[in-house]
Amino acid sequence: IEDVDGSLTGFGPGTFLAATWPHLNISGLCSDHYVEFPSTMVCRAYLAPDPKQVKIRRLAFSDQVPATVMRYNPLAIRRRGGETSDSVAWMTSKFKDPADGWAIGAVAQHTYDIWWVDKLPINFEQIAVEVTYLGPGEYMYLSFNFSEYRDHFKVIDAETQQEVNASASLPATNAASGTSYMERFAPDSENGTLTVLLAGTDPARFSQKFLIQASVCPRAGCPSPPPMEAVERENFTRSWSNETQWPGGVLPAEGEDVTIPKAWRLKLDLQPPELGNLYIGGELFFDDARTTTTLSAMTIVIEGGNVTVPEGVLRAGTRNAPFPQTAIIQLLGNRGSPILRLSNDRDPGSKVLMVVGALELYGMPRTPATSHVHLGATVNPWDTTVTVDQDVDWKVGETIV
Repeated sequence: IEDVDGSLTGFGPGTFLAATWPHLNISGLCSDHYVEFPSTMVCRAYLAPDPKQVKIRRLAFSDQVPATVMRYNPLAIRRRGGETSDSVAWMTSKFKDPADGWAIGAVAQHTYDIWWVDKLPINFEQIAVEVTYLGPGEYMYLSFNFSEYRDHFKVIDAETQQEVNASASLPATNAASGTSYMERFAPDSENGTLTVLLAGTDPARFSQKFLIQASVCPRAGCPSPPPMEAVERENFTRSWSNETQWPGGVLPAEGEDVTIPKAWRLKLDLQPPELGNLYIGGELFFDDARTTTTLSAMTIVIEGGNVTVPEGVLRAGTRNAPFPQTAIIQLLGNRGSPILRLSNDRDPGSKVLMVVGALELYGMPRTPATSHVHLGATVNPWDTTVTVDQDVDWKVGETIV
């Protein structure tokens, strides 16, 4: 809230009231120690040499990519020169603005470090930034760290849909709003910062919104990958349990990423450990001599093929020989698990079973009429038996959903 003439607060004109965020605390100008306004940050612009230094403006962040990782995670903000950072909760509601993002107040004429709080650093591929009420002569710098390779960033004005030119150095405060500067910590380093200037140069513009997009490819585009060499599937079957048939003569270990090469035909003849990412380029099939086998991984990708390369296949049984045992495919992890990133703009998320090739699961025939039945009697809490309205061919150990 801006008290333009001071009549609301009893302080001088240009007093601002805001939620108590430590990053707004500016010695001698902004404080939450006023008994008249408990749990409120009071900024007195009339005390500053330049009143613009104490004007609180609204920042909003939305349209985030990768959405599956950034969603639900708090945004962190710290004013350069300040001692503490604030954690801003992610919002999701049609009655909130943004309905899927973060919003926070920030004092003009300062630089802010922005990052997302998670177990691992989050490198955004896209984020929209909107600033509201930024008047002529006011500015902010927003600085984002990145720890994965970025060739460049684009900053696009959402109103004009035009890209704002980047600068070879930190842009001056009178540069065009949206001007950015990317700096690496060392030549050819994957780590660096992107700093974006928000400048209030147009008094008629109530808000400014910019879409920031990261790219790992040069502006001319990434070079085309070399054509895939022709591959034929082997005319014999490998066994997962045979360590001599694995690279280095060692079986895959728990948590390890595993790739089944295009040429392989591999029988899953043991209970494998819980894997990291499993890439199936060849053929992997469950051994029907085992009673129960569970294939567990963080993500499973069944790769595609073309006229010269066979597609990946994960199989249990065939149409003519249905699988007589129990095969379980289990995806591991939780909402905060590392995501599967296929490219700069393809983000399937975490706990993914991605089928580009073929997933073939043939179970033993069941009586169609008993796959779904009605209750024959009411089931009460703590009952240990269930009565259905017809005979069924369900087996011991099967799950009723």
